[in-house]
Amino acid sequence: MKRNHRYRVIAIGLAGGLLALWLWQGGAARAQEKGKKAPTGVKAGQTSSPELKLKGEELGHFLIRIKEGEGLIPRQVTVKPGTTVIWLNGTTGEYIEIGFTGDQKVNLACKAPVHFVVGPDGAYTSDKIPFGSVASLCFIEKGQFKYTVSKLSFFRSGEVPAEKLEGTVIVK
Repeated sequence: MKRNHRYRVIAIGLAGGLLALWLWQGGAARAQEKGKKAPTGVKAGQTSSPELKLKGEELGHFLIRIKEGEGLIPRQVTVKPGTTVIWLNGTTGEYIEIGFTGDQKVNLACKAPVHFVVGPDGAYTSDKIPFGSVASLCFIEKGQFKYTVSKLSFFRSGEVPAEKLEGTVIVK
């Protein structure tokens, strides 16, 4: 049974990594299809350029990596309404949970959130996100949303938060 669970976690992680890569590589082509001007350095029909570094916000997505020993990269992001923030669990085999802790909670999302559910208080909170997987939430409301990423350890007695990381999403 443990072996099947390990394969499922690996498969989910690979799917999450592919999703993040797909979002990163296809941004310029999707922008051109919608009639928007492609970022400088990208020709029609080309999805990326080695000399071009796109910012996540230009694609309508922003990636936050959770890395072992380094924490949240970046800890604070500033995005426009309608931007999807993606958290990538890059810890060493631990599950994580994301919860909004500030005065302002996320009550509205513009697209189907991944690994987020509406809690009893009507605000979004994540479920358990396995190693290598992603969680995403599209922000609509302007404001400052403080959040905590809790690493969960199952190797101790029961499920206990092993470490907490704090970050902020600012929507302007």
